Amino acid sequence: MSCEDDWLNTSDDEEKHGVFGGGSLELQKLERTHRNRGYRDGISSAKEENLQEGFDMKFPEGSRLGFQVGEVIGKLQTLDSLFGAQDSELRSDYKEALAQLQISRVLTHANFSEQMDATEALSSLLARWEGALVKYTSRYIPNV
Repeated sequence: MSCEDDWLNTSDDEEKHGVFGGGSLELQKLERTHRNRGYRDGISSAKEENLQEGFDMKFPEGSRLGFQVGEVIGKLQTLDSLFGAQDSELRSDYKEALAQLQISRVLTHANFSEQMDATEALSSLLARWEGALVKYTSRYIPNV
């Protein structure tokens, strides 16, 4: 791009006299302030649009993930409440699941790719606890 194509590039004449030919220092300062503010507003607007677009794209996945984690924890909690007193393995697994599936641990950068897709590590973690849930459900509620 040449200097002539750059709309932010001011010519020497514009620097001296302003875009509208005014020679007043105050007018030049005002023009420069508005030009800079317009540029910043344009950048901010573009960032907000991209942020909203990214949110709209990934919200369903995040919602599904949150629901999945909540469902596993809720069901393990129910099983622990009913059978944990006599099953130390269940109680231990429930406590471990609570620690590993804390939302602050699940939603770390390490669990997502650059495109914000869940990594294999996160999928494996969820599969582990869903497997434990199946094991305990079939042990205590066999017809489900």
